[in-house]
Amino acid sequence: RSRGRRISSPSSFCTTRSEAHGRDGGGSRQAHQAGARARRPRRDVLPHGGPSRGLLAKCSGLEDLEIIGCYGVDNLIVPHKLDKLQHLLIAGMDIQMVEFHATDLAHFEYKGRVIPIVLHGCSKLEKATMKFNGTKALAHTFTAVPSILSVKTLHLQAFISKYAQKLPARQQGMFLHLRHMTCQLIVNSNDPNGDNGILQLANCLDVAPRLETLHLHMLCAISSSFSSGEVAGMRRHDHLKTVFMSGFRCYKAQIELACCILRNASVLEQLIIEPRITDKVWAGDCSEWNTDLGQILPGVCEWAQVTSERFRKVISVVGASHHTTEASLAQ
Repeated sequence: RSRGRRISSPSSFCTTRSEAHGRDGGGSRQAHQAGARARRPRRDVLPHGGPSRGLLAKCSGLEDLEIIGCYGVDNLIVPHKLDKLQHLLIAGMDIQMVEFHATDLAHFEYKGRVIPIVLHGCSKLEKATMKFNGTKALAHTFTAVPSILSVKTLHLQAFISKYAQKLPARQQGMFLHLRHMTCQLIVNSNDPNGDNGILQLANCLDVAPRLETLHLHMLCAISSSFSSGEVAGMRRHDHLKTVFMSGFRCYKAQIELACCILRNASVLEQLIIEPRITDKVWAGDCSEWNTDLGQILPGVCEWAQVTSERFRKVISVVGASHHTTEASLAQ
């Protein structure tokens, strides 16, 4: 078990956070230094290279490991089995690959560049948080990280610039256990077709047939032109009950995706849309993104009313309660 030992290196090191079972009952995380977070106050400083591997080999009872802001590390490959490890966070590292053996892992978090990630024997993995840098994040998460296919909860953040990423119409890996997905999409392009990456979520939803809740947060820094993309056919969803979309400004790509969901989610109870971009989701002051909200809101409400009647589904507009629409389901 980790005992809070400290090993230093004059040239390269990283700071990790670790937890051994039964040390104390507190579980809250607090910010520490440059975005680093800890479940417990204990800290290990691991040098890159040999000694760090030896240290982890002696931590067979490790349950919580957070590796943040390392430098001088090319590959984070840990050959030793960490069978008690339940939570692993890797963030802010300029590495080429991640590889761990952790049969008891329940929650995996990665924040950084798009790289190969291999988690061996993680049959108990229930939650994954993937925040990739770069424009290939969406495609990479759904096609190139098979270790997370068993999760029940997925939180994804992706950047989209132009139409740089592309998902196959039918993918091989299936998220058969995925029930809840939160997706933050940052669209940064003046190209009218630049937000087509949003449409690719239709393909992503195809590989999660048992999805029950979808929270989609969109921050679109694009021109006023509507995109001209088309949504490929999406499979029927018999479990999806709640969909929430924030940053919904009636861009064509957003409308296409919403209609695709309304058309194929047979048990959908409510589609909730919010034009506002909030700091509850995005870090920093978001007020500059909402200066024209008064002009946007009436059009969003009108679209919601027409679309609600068309699909006979409940569509609620956050921020305009008197415009909240509900289609009559009476025959």
